[in-house]
Amino acid sequence: MDSNFLGPRTITASSLKAGTGRSAARFVPLMPLVGYLIWVAEAAIASPQLNWALLLALWTLGALLLGFWLARGGASHFLNCVERNASPITLGMIIVAALCLISVSLLQAHFFAISANAEDTAYYSQLLWNTLHGRFLSGNVQQERLYNPPVSSDLALHVSPILIVGLLPIYALFPHFLTLLIVRDVVLVAAAWPLFLIARERMNGTAGVAAAFLYLANPAVIAQGVEAFYLLQLAPLPFFFALRAFLRDEFGRFLSWMALCIAMREDVAITMAGFGLWALVKRRQLKWLAVSLGLPLVWWGLATLLIQPAFGRSANSALDVALADGSQTPLGIYQVLLGKPSWVVDALREGGLNYLYRLLRSVGFLSILGLEGLVAAPGLAATLFLGRVFYSGSDPNSRFALLSSCALIGAAVLVVSKIGKRYAFDLRAFALIMLVLLPSVSLLDGVKDAIQERLLMYTVRNDAVALREAIRRIPDSASVAAPNYALPALGSRPKLFYVSYLFKYAKAQPDYVLLDHNFQRVTANPELREQYVKLVSSLSNSTEYQTTWRQGAYSLLRRKETKWKNF
Repeated sequence: MDSNFLGPRTITASSLKAGTGRSAARFVPLMPLVGYLIWVAEAAIASPQLNWALLLALWTLGALLLGFWLARGGASHFLNCVERNASPITLGMIIVAALCLISVSLLQAHFFAISANAEDTAYYSQLLWNTLHGRFLSGNVQQERLYNPPVSSDLALHVSPILIVGLLPIYALFPHFLTLLIVRDVVLVAAAWPLFLIARERMNGTAGVAAAFLYLANPAVIAQGVEAFYLLQLAPLPFFFALRAFLRDEFGRFLSWMALCIAMREDVAITMAGFGLWALVKRRQLKWLAVSLGLPLVWWGLATLLIQPAFGRSANSALDVALADGSQTPLGIYQVLLGKPSWVVDALREGGLNYLYRLLRSVGFLSILGLEGLVAAPGLAATLFLGRVFYSGSDPNSRFALLSSCALIGAAVLVVSKIGKRYAFDLRAFALIMLVLLPSVSLLDGVKDAIQERLLMYTVRNDAVALREAIRRIPDSASVAAPNYALPALGSRPKLFYVSYLFKYAKAQPDYVLLDHNFQRVTANPELREQYVKLVSSLSNSTEYQTTWRQGAYSLLRRKETKWKNF
């Protein structure tokens, strides 16, 4: 067996530690089996397909053989090769991942194939387009649908300085919704690079490759790479750079990355407060506590108690409705939250335990083995609560799970580094086994679920040629109501309505209405489908609208007596 892996044989004080290392080393190659048992524990409840369970069992057998090969020293040439080329390998993985995600985004847009949550991509495109044309952060597609009375600024929904200082200049050069998706894809996968640097500095280049792989193969990362555009998808990159600066005691850089991260959206501050808990436990200097804990708390309070209420969120907010049935002031919401901690038990019962399990299994439960896991605690607590408000709050592949997953990945890398250095392991082999082979079964199962739930299930078969013809017939200045999958292509206009929720908009009178008479394709929600059927019937018999175009299942209606205004 490789002496680098088992340690020296001389009987000295350090050899006792090496002996402990040799004993522990015997179990390291068995970690893929532990990973399979982690999956089996959940599979006993979920009842997976027998064929899939057998395939994962075969994978585990191969991973066990690979683990023993790495541990027994037979992989020295392979490990040396990976170590020498760690940076190019990582960059290659990032480039391949980016190209894959960009290709999916382009194909989805070309074929109008994505339906679920496409409204959010249209909303951010509309925000930036309206801002460029003098209507600052105006996006009625959500601002008029979610709030009654309607609000007129995104500051009522979220406080996101990055929209103006980061995305607006890029969007001004390339004013198209695909710009947002491509930026998202690139930034999302680029977050693997600072994680690679962390692992390389704490262990070696091979560990850096393993850490980058652990991130890029995470189900939440892959799911968000094929989702609609959300600002939370941009947060992993500054988060990992902030983690690196924290570990290196680089206060100025940490402050900069912290500021950039919380500028994504106000709720990112909750996850970033995890650095404050860690700094408290590590007894860092007061300035570290002030920045890592104080700055996120102050920013969260400023955003939720002052800015959002000032722009219209003081009523009908998600927090208020969930906690107090819409009866509390912004400050009163927190009194209810802190005064009735029973919501934690309710959240765990309503999918919270499964949520935690799914996130932890993707890192082989490594992140709970050290205090480093404290970084993930605030984000996990917040999403547990969010599960009471939104179904997606307890969805391990949702955007709300992304930063928590990143925190757990970062903690797992640090735990592996700490354990590996404690014993006489070859850290290269140890990192590959613990960061790649141990969670590999859960990663494979999670990626399968992410692709099925986010890509295949949401894919809509549309006649892309007919839809492009319909959109071409709509004047650029006209207001439009359209199905979800067509909204992003119509985002560059002042007024835009989600046709399935047209009844939610106050006094909505769009100039054009794009209808899909294939009701199954428009929405799978029975209540929404019933509302949509009523809308189609009402518009078809209306004297205010006339059908100007029809092809296949699609029709385009125009409101009569419309006077165009050049915006």
